[in-house]
Amino acid sequence: TLQRSGRPELVSMNLDYSLYPSFEMLSLGPDVSDTITPTTNAAPIFLDGASGKIAGLRYPRTGQDGTGRVVFLSFALDAVSMTDPAPNNRANLLRNILSFLAPGINGIATIALDSPAYTLPSKITVEVADSDFAGQTNLTVQMFSTTDSKGTPLTLHETTRSGLFRGFITLVSATNAPVANLLRANGGESVWAEYFDASGNVRIRSTALVDTVAPTIFSIAVDPDYQEATFTWTTSKDTDALVQFGESRFLGRTAYSVELTSSHDLTLYGLVPDRLYYYQVVSRDAAGNVAADDNSGKLYTFRTLKPVVPPWTDGMDTGGGDWTVVDGEGGYTQTTWTLGVPQNGVETGAHSPPNAWGSCIHGAIIDTADTSLISPAIELTGGNKATLSFWHSYDFSSLSDMDIYQYGQVHITTNNGASWIQLAEYSDEASAGWEEAELDLTPYLGQVVNVAFYYGLLSFDSLARPGWLVDDVSVTATNIPLGEVVITNNLAQAGYTLTGPMNAVGQGWSQVLTNAPVGEYVITYKPVVFHDTPAAQTNTLGVGQRLVFHGNYTFVDQNQNGISDAWEREYLGSVQASHPGDLDTDGDGQSDLAEFLAGTNPTNALSYFHFSMPARETNGAVKLVWTASTGHAYLLESSTNGFEWTPQVDWTRAGGGTMSRTLPAEPAGTSQLFRVKVHP
Repeated sequence: TLQRSGRPELVSMNLDYSLYPSFEMLSLGPDVSDTITPTTNAAPIFLDGASGKIAGLRYPRTGQDGTGRVVFLSFALDAVSMTDPAPNNRANLLRNILSFLAPGINGIATIALDSPAYTLPSKITVEVADSDFAGQTNLTVQMFSTTDSKGTPLTLHETTRSGLFRGFITLVSATNAPVANLLRANGGESVWAEYFDASGNVRIRSTALVDTVAPTIFSIAVDPDYQEATFTWTTSKDTDALVQFGESRFLGRTAYSVELTSSHDLTLYGLVPDRLYYYQVVSRDAAGNVAADDNSGKLYTFRTLKPVVPPWTDGMDTGGGDWTVVDGEGGYTQTTWTLGVPQNGVETGAHSPPNAWGSCIHGAIIDTADTSLISPAIELTGGNKATLSFWHSYDFSSLSDMDIYQYGQVHITTNNGASWIQLAEYSDEASAGWEEAELDLTPYLGQVVNVAFYYGLLSFDSLARPGWLVDDVSVTATNIPLGEVVITNNLAQAGYTLTGPMNAVGQGWSQVLTNAPVGEYVITYKPVVFHDTPAAQTNTLGVGQRLVFHGNYTFVDQNQNGISDAWEREYLGSVQASHPGDLDTDGDGQSDLAEFLAGTNPTNALSYFHFSMPARETNGAVKLVWTASTGHAYLLESSTNGFEWTPQVDWTRAGGGTMSRTLPAEPAGTSQLFRVKVHP
């Protein structure tokens, strides 16, 4: 069930998902729509009836402008009934959407206020969309309140969007004397705007409440983690949610949720482990009434959790500690990670007795497994190289033609399990008893991580499975000697692969790899058309040294005109001994040598390196467009005198087709020259 949010209720419907599949094994019903969290410049238009989460939004909000208009629904449009009576049907929903996307379309006027509620005093923004008045300077609406029931006129002015008019009026307490451009009201009353739509011969209205009662905040709680913390609290009415926090009493950071609800759940990210934080919570209702709880001026505090740090080792002989076992949803796994003495039909003891973790520690008869063993949180600090080591014994051999899959995977997470990255997989074979494995964690240095050992099995045969045993897990961080690797090439089109203690794949003229581990490196180059590829190079980087690889692409040039003979044969059919480089075969004004360097066709007069006509933008900026060839590099320069040239952008490698650059407007009366250089 979705209901209209934050505006006069236009649609309140039950959505029918009966035609959509259910996923019983995943405990998912047919309603697989999502919820969303809009930013403050978008307005929610549908809420999920069960959770109160936002399931539809529009952009921009009433009273704000945008370069375009968007309506997004996270549920399928065909879930809305076509036959239910208005307004709860698909036709009415689409009508409302089109009325927002194309304000006042076909002369069907709409009117809206920028909030469903206002406090005292407030500024009320009114918008009317009516294409009948497109191009007019203004139009008039009538503003009313329970106190000012006779109404007062308000002039709206056309915005930059044709046919959309906007105006403002100040809402004040009823104790004020009647004054023009003020609307008086008491708390608890209603205010509304009315407009007569001449095309429809109907008076339309948008209504809001006057709410002067501030919310009350209850039951603040915080659940800190290593790099995040989740806050919960309740309010006496629907409000947004704001946490102001910091490492000192000056706070300085915020987390915010625009959703209006009485039950708040807000998570702070990017925190530092084992750090004290100060905070307060703030809630504001739809009318703008604010409540803040700062612990009576003393501020609240919490401390993030302290992770383990390298070197860290667990021999599995002092209990489960901070290890966590997580089984798949739905209860379909027939085994789970267990700590104890292995007796799985392969091993009769741990690598370092007595205990190890096992996915089938006693060799269970199973056909389905979906279970993970997750390490404690580890902060990867203390060096420039991090390594995960563990001993394991496994047998993932296929025991039956009915086996679908069986494997073990090692994963890592840097966001508390929100997503996982696979580091290794073991499948389709058995280990030779207990074996040691090492995995590189260096890419995750500086982060708090968890490592997971996942065991998965699906078979149509229930057989005894030895599964996976893990013991003696350790994480180390070491400082290894470093140097610098420099890669240079004579072509922008060059491509290369570097392998060694550090791997890299690149393209273009140059790349500098700082903090490179010492050791032997090998670089191989990729072919470039019409050129000979440089041979692979091998060299050793020492401590604190700079290792330079230079790739020199060459070509055969028998007639010594600066052009590759292979290029001449491709485009001109042969290599002529008397072919000078300044010959212009196709008469397009550019020599064959210039076309070779620019990557254009010397036999097609339409294929040449040139600017398109510069385009002047509405703000006075100039857009320059020029032809480009894939892999070539280009440098745009400008000059005021034709002698001194200034780069406007650094050398840039092209993806092909054209390239462009927009330059800001120059002061009136000035002029500039532009040129583009190309390098093959």
